[in-house]
Amino acid sequence: MSEQLIIDKKYQGPPFGANGGYAIGLAVEALEKPYPVTAQVNLFKPIPMEVPLTLELKDGKSSLMQDDTLIVQGEEFDDTDAVLADVPGPVTFDEALAAEKAVVFPAYNPFRECYICGDKRDPHDAPHLMTGPVAGRDDGLIACVWRPHLYLEGDKISQREMAAVLDCPSAWAIFEPGEKALIANQKLVLKRELDKNEDYIVVAWPIKRDESRKMLSGAAIYSRDGELLGVSKCLWIKID
Repeated sequence: MSEQLIIDKKYQGPPFGANGGYAIGLAVEALEKPYPVTAQVNLFKPIPMEVPLTLELKDGKSSLMQDDTLIVQGEEFDDTDAVLADVPGPVTFDEALAAEKAVVFPAYNPFRECYICGDKRDPHDAPHLMTGPVAGRDDGLIACVWRPHLYLEGDKISQREMAAVLDCPSAWAIFEPGEKALIANQKLVLKRELDKNEDYIVVAWPIKRDESRKMLSGAAIYSRDGELLGVSKCLWIKID
């Protein structure tokens, strides 16, 4: 399998490239696996927008290329339990609504036009995930409501959109004010296809940070009644 594509600027992450989670989703979809999907994706370079790219599947690995340069690569990941380990339980819909009203990161977000978490984006054109702290928690859990019916067409939600939603919230669970970082690896489990006309709860939490440039965090998608639908563990690398 090989196809040519161009990533529209609509899917911007930082000003200089596409949203990492969206590119991860492209690599996951190219694996052509039925649900439940367990995969890991590595990102090697910023993802260019509005230029020709090649997405191919070869020897069980999906690769997003610009000419001969490897940008993103995905493959199946056998250790599902590692991805699902230590995922915080669901919060209620009302708690998620209250959390997004308490969001603080837009004040120091360097990527305010980001497809997923840019507060300057139109909620009818992008996910607009405004994750904020969950009241009464001391574990750093943040949450918000995801409303795909506001901006997506069709009846079902693609794997690329699920992977994208599992990206940025994990950043804001681990970033400190003034920090910038890019996602370098995402391990994810997508448990089933989602209906676009439902509202969902997204949570994220810090896992590990130290004196190095690396940070690890997680994100999850829940249904309104608490069913776990998708999980990611994300490695972030600080940039200047």
